[in-house]
Amino acid sequence: MKNYANFNRILVTEGDFAFPAAGLPLYTIKRKPGTTQTRRIYNNAFKPKQPILWLDVPAGSAAGTVPETIDVAGITADNVGSLNIGVLHSSGSNGIVDSIRSAGPEEFGGCDIRDLGAYGPSCALSEIKAAYPKCLTCDTLSVRITLDDNETRAFYPNRVRASQVFSYTPNCKQCEDCDKTVTADEYMCGLVDEINGNLERITLDELPYPGMGSGRSFDKPYKAVKLHPTFKSYCMVPEGTACDGCDRIDALTTFTINGVVKNFVGLTDSVDNTKTLTAQLEEAAAQIQEGFEEEYGRHGGFVVLTQGMGDCCGIQMYVSTCDTNFAIAGLSDCANAIVPFPTFSQESFCQDCATSTDTETPTAGLAIIAKQDKLECGAFIGQVPEYRGRQIDIEFFDAYEAINTNFLKATLQKGAIASNFGTDVQLREYHQIVGGEGFDFQQGNTYSGHLGLPDSNSQLANITTADCQTSYCTYYVRSRVYGDTFVMPETNTYKVFSELNVPQGDSTTRTAIEALFTKFVAIKPNVCRDLATAVCPS
Repeated sequence: MKNYANFNRILVTEGDFAFPAAGLPLYTIKRKPGTTQTRRIYNNAFKPKQPILWLDVPAGSAAGTVPETIDVAGITADNVGSLNIGVLHSSGSNGIVDSIRSAGPEEFGGCDIRDLGAYGPSCALSEIKAAYPKCLTCDTLSVRITLDDNETRAFYPNRVRASQVFSYTPNCKQCEDCDKTVTADEYMCGLVDEINGNLERITLDELPYPGMGSGRSFDKPYKAVKLHPTFKSYCMVPEGTACDGCDRIDALTTFTINGVVKNFVGLTDSVDNTKTLTAQLEEAAAQIQEGFEEEYGRHGGFVVLTQGMGDCCGIQMYVSTCDTNFAIAGLSDCANAIVPFPTFSQESFCQDCATSTDTETPTAGLAIIAKQDKLECGAFIGQVPEYRGRQIDIEFFDAYEAINTNFLKATLQKGAIASNFGTDVQLREYHQIVGGEGFDFQQGNTYSGHLGLPDSNSQLANITTADCQTSYCTYYVRSRVYGDTFVMPETNTYKVFSELNVPQGDSTTRTAIEALFTKFVAIKPNVCRDLATAVCPS
């Protein structure tokens, strides 16, 4: 989410804690031995990554007075101007609370709060584009596939998509006296073979695909399939506790091709034979593909497996086959079925009172399925991705490089970018402003040691607290700060954007924060901007 703020703070909770009880002192002040300096010993009732509310010490209080916690019920229109929101932090990750990461540079109160909102994790979807021939002649046909992803954006000029061209020459063009007719099936099969081939030699505009060095194998970021009347999309949602450790599904046992039931081989967890590990699903796809080729030949069925970022997101398996009775035991089609041959409207050239719109449903075609990248834990240390989507397109042209208009095109599935998985939250943490309690480390990174890794005071070593295997609900507050702050010394009006990221399964913490938002709405002065409470979707 774009926040356009002068000050952004990204906080993360863990442990499914409510706010601490009201009336607890935040800390005890002790003198550092041998010095006149003091140190804070935080209340041992507090837990690392627990959300916390507290009020500023009232003006005129005795020296040494310590702030105290407050609960949601105790917040009123009179004291909200002294309210602070934060998350308890253990800088050494040793279980000892030694600071509070605050949600803002100043307190929340009056008309300072401008907006409240919440959103949950969303999973990625592969973009699927299809093309269908209308009229074919015995000649070479070429297809151009354009690609836009994080790698190509770093490799090509802005707004210029990388492209790759594949061509197929039918058998009829390679002989003198043979029949010159050609079928759409031959063209589709030939082009699919060309597109899916040469995995180790992929180039884009005659340049190597980004990251392709000498001797490196490469998995092309899309796959072509010949479209058949049967196009199935299976959604397999990994199991986990509170969206943590999502690495298995119910065991895959059999699949049916041409009425024959075939057993999957070696697809159960070694410690629980009722489960299949998500890491074994590539092998499941390979066994189905092998079954199609043995029964029908290499164009009789195609299997594409994608998941993308977020281990707890559903894994999609797309199957295009001429076998109308194909099935996988225990799996059902995704809710939004993909129609491989949609109906197109064709308007007549001559438009008058008698004109009617004709329709056309193709019977042959090919589709390009974009694969999805997985962002591993800590992958941003090497390169922070600026774009996590992958968009594709397809167009045909003839031997004279003129766009071939005798084709129809369709988007069978719109792509979607995953968000609010753990590594996504880590990336937002990394981009937030540094400074103040809980963030008192270097802005940027200093690299040291034999491996050249960030040192102990670097931003990379200290700022991220999200777990990359977890999916989060995000609660945000947009507010204003008037005056100056510890990170913005000039007196002015500043926009502040604060996030509280809560593991999706932590119902206690989610309930507590949603109650806080409800209280903000209830006590808002009438002269302020209208607010609405926010609830994270389950």
